[in-house]
Amino acid sequence: MKLLSNCHTHSDFCDGKDSPYEIARYAVTLGMSDLGFSSHSYIPFDDECHGILNEAEYISEIGRLKEIFSENLYISCGIELDSMSSSVSSMDKKYDYIIQSVHYLCNSSGIPVSIDNTIGELEGLIYERYDGKFDNLAEDYFQAVLDSVISSKADIVAHYDLITKFEKECTLIDENSKRYRNAAIDVLDTIVDFISSYGGMFEVNTGAMARGYKTNPYPSDFILKRLCERDARVIITSDSHSKENLLYGFDPAHDYLLNAGFKSMAVFKKGRFVEVSI
Repeated sequence: MKLLSNCHTHSDFCDGKDSPYEIARYAVTLGMSDLGFSSHSYIPFDDECHGILNEAEYISEIGRLKEIFSENLYISCGIELDSMSSSVSSMDKKYDYIIQSVHYLCNSSGIPVSIDNTIGELEGLIYERYDGKFDNLAEDYFQAVLDSVISSKADIVAHYDLITKFEKECTLIDENSKRYRNAAIDVLDTIVDFISSYGGMFEVNTGAMARGYKTNPYPSDFILKRLCERDARVIITSDSHSKENLLYGFDPAHDYLLNAGFKSMAVFKKGRFVEVSI
């Protein structure tokens, strides 16, 4: 099947390269039917990725584009809510959907450190707070994912195993560790129980593939197979930060789902997440 929609899209309202207008115009040339913007929520302590500085302007601009492109493209306004963002009032009323993510854990001094910005920051955090043990960090990370999803009642759980982004270079990362796998699966099962009650889902995210960090999407195959066993909802997203990557890796991601045993997936259509056969 040909996927022509994406709900995880970053623009220059956060750390994306292109303006929402440029992205929407390019989406039309690709023949896309649906486009959901999902800029990062505001993070006051991160100068490299501060997120949305002006919520009203962001919502207004996406609304303007929805009207401009209405004949060719259905546009929605979502948000990627970070676990360390300050609360956004009436978020469920402001945005069409919420993507929940965890990008930071605190060091031993309580200072947030990015887990996916550079390998140096990640390794420094593992040594400084977690005694050089990736499994210790992983347990805290997955707990943070669980806590944030329950708090936000998110529609989509973002890049569930983001902490493995630097696995090619970081020798501390061991996805075959029993402790790591137990932490990932135990929290996953709890999240599935929670989000299934309202139709929430996990994303199969090709963003790290586009940047050369991974050869397969998030999450790893053992996690994806567990999601299939639990009959969890999944959706393919590109987590694009440039218009050229709006549909990056969707064909291999589709095959990835088939190989894991999935028979259906969610697709973003006219602002709704619709289940379709694959």
